[in-house]
Amino acid sequence: DLFDELIAATQPVIASAVAEISSPDSQQKRDIVVAIVAGHGGEDPGGIGYDGKLQEKNITLSLSRAIFRQLDAMPGYKPVLVRDGDYYIQLEQRPQIARENRADLLVSIHTDWYRTAEARGVTIYALSGDRADRENARRVAEKENGADLIGGVDGNLSLRDRDDDLALTLLDLSMSWSMEQSVLAGSHILSSLDGVARLRKNKVQQASLLVLRSPDIPSLLIETGYLTNPQEARKLASPRYQRQLSVSIAQGVMNYFNDAPPIDSLIAWQQRNGIYPSSYTVIRDDSLSQIAQRFGLSLAQLKAINSLNSNTIQIGQTLLTSSSGVIPLTGGLSNDISTNSVDEHKISRDETLLGIALRYNTTLTKLRRANNLSNDLIRVGQVLKIPNR
Repeated sequence: DLFDELIAATQPVIASAVAEISSPDSQQKRDIVVAIVAGHGGEDPGGIGYDGKLQEKNITLSLSRAIFRQLDAMPGYKPVLVRDGDYYIQLEQRPQIARENRADLLVSIHTDWYRTAEARGVTIYALSGDRADRENARRVAEKENGADLIGGVDGNLSLRDRDDDLALTLLDLSMSWSMEQSVLAGSHILSSLDGVARLRKNKVQQASLLVLRSPDIPSLLIETGYLTNPQEARKLASPRYQRQLSVSIAQGVMNYFNDAPPIDSLIAWQQRNGIYPSSYTVIRDDSLSQIAQRFGLSLAQLKAINSLNSNTIQIGQTLLTSSSGVIPLTGGLSNDISTNSVDEHKISRDETLLGIALRYNTTLTKLRRANNLSNDLIRVGQVLKIPNR
């Protein structure tokens, strides 16, 4: 009946609130799929740099590959490159490719352009409400093409046989969830990027962009900087800066999913069973400080765990991220931390809000609420209140 159909359609909305406990043997532990779209390509070069030579399509592909490598190295994540070469993919096909791969998030990478050289900074976009309304109305008019949009690619809930009012209601519910999650994911990425890149806007913007219109996949478009700004363009073309951006974007993605992972994912299973990844294999362009930040550790902690006397690491090297095989979510790494007695924490260099939450056996949501934080941005020397566990 109508009620059952509405419940089925809103499953993505309530999924993050479900904390179903099951045994490791019975729980399917799937990877979280992140679709990465390198903007433009082939005959479409995108924006042209201040020097007339830099092309957006090349920078977006290089940066997308770097993000892919970062996520691919993390247990529980399966990144997918929608474009992995110099060719063009129609805008309408990009979210469809993500859908065919059952993506949990779509991230489209671009660079920006302006008529003067002064504009600079990162901007993140999610779909606007007006565009969502127009898109839903169009889908209802073309239900035969929208059969798989609700309920996944298996088409568990088809729109073909629904009347227009019901079909529009189902799509509205799913689109509202997708837009809400897009903004949340974008906020996590902005927080992670702050301090690495200049932010043109410190909040997720909303715009009528074709690639963001999926009602079933949270979707973001990241303008990573301006090719018309000479200083920023040179940075965007730099492998070192691309590496910094990729680490921060990947970290923001992981922070988003750590906050509310899909209930059938490995990340959700690890959280339910008090397990945090215990090792990490070094990939190209990694640095020790970046790895420490990714796992919520200080550089000194990571070096101590691995008995390292320097910051030198090698590709393929396996680093322990805990001295005991796994990192339980009931404590921290330092012996001087008591989760029952500590009420405040002073932030040190290289720490992240997620790492602090894990260290004191609390959640990001509780930590933000206790400190009136609207995002994950923290600064060295800041004192955080640790909520009661």
